[in-house]
Amino acid sequence: MPGVTSFDSSKLNESQREQNNFEVLAYQKTIDDFNFQVALFNSYSSVIFSPDQTGDLFFNGVAGALNRSIMSNGLEFDSSYEINESHTLRGGVLLNAQGASQLATTTVFPDPGGAGVPAGSLPETFTNRDYQTAYSYGLYLQDEWKITKNLTLNYGGRFDIYQSSQIRQNQISPCINATYKVDKNTTVHGGYASYFTPPPLENIPQGSVSTFVNTTNAPATGLPNDPAESERAHYFDAGIVHNFTPEYQVGLDGYFKMAQNLIDDGQFGAAPILSAFNYRRGQICGLELSQSYTKGGFSAYGNIAVEEGIGTGWNSAQAALFSASDYTYVQSHYIYLDHNQSFTGSFGLSYNIAQTETTPYLEMVCGSGLRTDGKDIPNGGSLPAYDSVNIGFTQSFKFCGCDHLSARFDVTNLFDQIYQLRSGSGIGVGASQFGQRRGFYGGLTYSF
Repeated sequence: MPGVTSFDSSKLNESQREQNNFEVLAYQKTIDDFNFQVALFNSYSSVIFSPDQTGDLFFNGVAGALNRSIMSNGLEFDSSYEINESHTLRGGVLLNAQGASQLATTTVFPDPGGAGVPAGSLPETFTNRDYQTAYSYGLYLQDEWKITKNLTLNYGGRFDIYQSSQIRQNQISPCINATYKVDKNTTVHGGYASYFTPPPLENIPQGSVSTFVNTTNAPATGLPNDPAESERAHYFDAGIVHNFTPEYQVGLDGYFKMAQNLIDDGQFGAAPILSAFNYRRGQICGLELSQSYTKGGFSAYGNIAVEEGIGTGWNSAQAALFSASDYTYVQSHYIYLDHNQSFTGSFGLSYNIAQTETTPYLEMVCGSGLRTDGKDIPNGGSLPAYDSVNIGFTQSFKFCGCDHLSARFDVTNLFDQIYQLRSGSGIGVGASQFGQRRGFYGGLTYSF
């Protein structure tokens, strides 16, 4: 029976297998001042999740097997034409056709009216097959205008049409960006762009939620179940790069994104596979500081970023993914996005020993912790901060007349820090997740 914990959780036997293939055939050509590339591409991705039928029913009241795949075929054409020394025109076309299939087999207990599973109830199994298609058509045109030796302006626009089994939408998206070289050591930039982002077809929830009424997988009652829509966003960016010395460079960049139908995704339900949904409105802003130092064989870097991402008003897949209480709260409040991490940092250094062609390195990655539920607010809390140290080296060598050989050895999470990335609590966080333990990796590269 669901919630009964006599089943030994250490014996849960779930599995997930993923496959990704990608093929590209491209042709490039230059004719005087005109350059172009045309490419045909195909991609196929699949994910198969197999539950522990008995264990998942014991703990969750639902055991779901899921087989999901997507095939994409398309053509992309990109070109540039140097009109004169001041203007370079760029343009292109993108055509993409997608087909996504899903086979879901879900086993649940009957639960009439949500009053609790009747004693002696036997599980029931439901099978759902679904196939969706989507077609994308995009056209862009851009001019790079070198107004002066130090000032360059890029401006243009893009037109997109997206048509799927559920929605048909389009948008004209203008953009403009300026770069100004104040002096030989300082460059500033600023710009604006409008974006149109269709929902990922492979992650759109499929099937009817009404199938599971009066079961242990019943959807929230009284909520709509609208289709996922394309995100429309305004993005602003400004920054500066300054060379304090020939070896030491610092960059500071700030950004602000304001979105309608902000796309997010998470793990909902028994299978640890992503499902996409929209926030009616969303905002993401941040500041990034980067530093680098290089002298001789020594190099070092340090990056620090602060960010805030919030959203309000779920307006797609409401009944399929959310509880009634969370839905009511988010309709009138902004909450943190589940992947929001207030602080992130990365630091590293390396030294190339020219005599031996050996390059050892040391790096550290740290963060303030991802979101979790807190104070009865979805995503209202955050997990503890974490850090991880990695070391390794590369070694260049020759062997049997082959030049440009390189071997690499890495140790990740050197001190075997145990840190939690997800607590299993929060929007779209269906299971607890931890960072990678200490790992050892090696590789061999031949460049030609």
